[in-house]
Amino acid sequence: MFSKARGINIAVGVILIGGAFSALSIIKSRAQLQAQNAELLREATLKPLPIGVGFRQALLGHGEVAVLRNLSATGLAVKARIVDAATHQEHNFTIDVGPGRPTEFGYAQGYAFESGDAVTLSLDGYKTVHWEVP
Repeated sequence: MFSKARGINIAVGVILIGGAFSALSIIKSRAQLQAQNAELLREATLKPLPIGVGFRQALLGHGEVAVLRNLSATGLAVKARIVDAATHQEHNFTIDVGPGRPTEFGYAQGYAFESGDAVTLSLDGYKTVHWEVP
């Protein structure tokens, strides 16, 4: 009789522990969802980044050149994150984009864009924007 009672206690203990892990998992998932929700709400209140981006074939060197146009009246130092489509290697740059004029960024500035590369531009206080090189 003693061993049966002990077995029941162990089984109940395993169920309680398993239930506790499930509860922790639900709490963690809920906290992750709340954090994602807060980030989405923060992003929704930001102003659009006043930068237009186009690409052209490089005249010298190889690859494509990004042509950034600052649509605001002040200079912007944007953070660029580029993910190489072929190697998935990440490259990070800060690009100073003057007001009202195009700024070119390509092989001569440190990165030759290729079709499929992913480009992310960010600046504090503005929405982050994403492009893919055509």
